[in-house]
Amino acid sequence: GYIVPATPPTSNADKKACNENSKAMNAIMCGLGESEMVKVMHYKSAKAMWEKLQVLYEGDSK
Repeated sequence: GYIVPATPPTSNADKKACNENSKAMNAIMCGLGESEMVKVMHYKSAKAMWEKLQVLYEGDSK
């Protein structure tokens, strides 16, 4: 779901980044099943979601 930023974006660049992040998060969430969604829905960025999914499916690089 959508998470309202603590401080609203004020510049056009911030607004664009926030909008693009929301779209990317939506795309990721639409491709997940319920069990995977529960594991990543609390993240606030698409990058964090993606990294968690990489660890879940590919394992840690350690």
